[in-house]
Order: sequence, then C-alpha cells, then structure tokens
Amino acid sequence: MVSSSAASSEQDIELDTAALRVLAHPVRLGVLTLLRERGPSTATRVGEELGINPGAASYHLRRLASGGLIVEEPDRGTGRERWWKSAHRQSIHDPAAAPAERREAGRAYT
Repeated sequence: MVSSSAASSEQDIELDTAALRVLAHPVRLGVLTLLRERGPSTATRVGEELGINPGAASYHLRRLASGGLIVEEPDRGTGRERWWKSAHRQSIHDPAAAPAERREAGRAYT
C-alpha cells in the first residue's frame, strides 16, 4: 500500500510501512527495479532475468501488486500470460517525515 491517490508510472510515491514490508524481500526489490528499468514484463521473463523459476517470480509479482507497487497491463498478454509494470517512477522513504507512530518502523526498515 502506498501513499498515493493515483497509480501512474510518472509519479513518485512515498512508501508506507505496508509497502516497506513488501519491499523487505531482496527478490521483490530486484523485480521492481527490473520493471522500472526495462519496462513491462511477464513472470517467465522476470524469472529468466533474475535466475528464479517462473512460479517464484509470479509470487513476488503478486506480492508487489498487493502492495500497490506494480500493476497489471490488461491490454497485453493472452490466456495465462500476465504482463506487469511499475505503478510509479520512484519510491521515496523518509522516516523523519512520517507520523510519530510510524517513524520507528520506518527507521527499522532503513
């Protein structure tokens, strides 16, 4: 979940603690970076690029989507093939700017 009213690949977003938890896994961080740098992709392609199996790539893609960090491209793909893209251009995390009750969790992530 992100602190953003509209998902756009041209927007920067400030990460909340839920999104930070999604990004805590290094593979998910790699998947998000890959989608931001190279554009939309499928689980098979992501898996090949990162050296993981397509099932694991699909799992990580779904977790990123549940956190609002990536979105599905509905006009691409056929049948079971799903294409994903980054929902935002850049993620921002500044624990000092967070409300007091979330500041400590943000610092722990950093």
